[in-house]
Amino acid sequence: MLHKIVESDLNDNTNSSTQMIKISKSRGGATASFPYDAKLVADIQQTFGDAKWSADAMCWTVPGDRAFERLTAWADSHNSAVAAAEADLKPVADALWANREIFASVVGRTATLAFKYDAAAVAVAKNMPGAKFDRKKLRWSVTASSLLDVEAILAGAAKIKHIVVAASTANSVAERKRIEQRIRDTLTGHWESPSRQGKN
Repeated sequence: MLHKIVESDLNDNTNSSTQMIKISKSRGGATASFPYDAKLVADIQQTFGDAKWSADAMCWTVPGDRAFERLTAWADSHNSAVAAAEADLKPVADALWANREIFASVVGRTATLAFKYDAAAVAVAKNMPGAKFDRKKLRWSVTASSLLDVEAILAGAAKIKHIVVAASTANSVAERKRIEQRIRDTLTGHWESPSRQGKN
């Protein structure tokens, strides 16, 4: 997420802390660096016609004596908008966090679901808001953008839990019935071990 850029010390050439957009002074101008974002790339190119991408330094360079001030003002405008959006979405993140015990993890507006594979449960997860499957961790994550999304996520998580528990119970009942049948067959002399089956 983007954070508002704070003023740096006078002896520091970098006007940044933990924000996504990092503005730094450079020889003959200033640089801007941030994780790839198509909208930000298009905006910096449109706002600064002389901005150039440096593949070696992995940043955008803008020449000129006032480049640092111009880039800082540009970054501030983006950060202010993002800060306002984050403030609006804080209740959404808080609502997920309040129900964190039903998830594997909760980070911001994203919750992770961990459950034993079941086709019905997967079908539910796929239809939850912002659903994504991590093939490496073999887990589903869901992201809420509104309180209605949170309600849908909580309902989906509850449904998945019900499905998984029901499947586990059914498997346990089926296994118990198989064991009971083996005991009855043994007592009546009808049961044969798997190793002896097919040898008659």
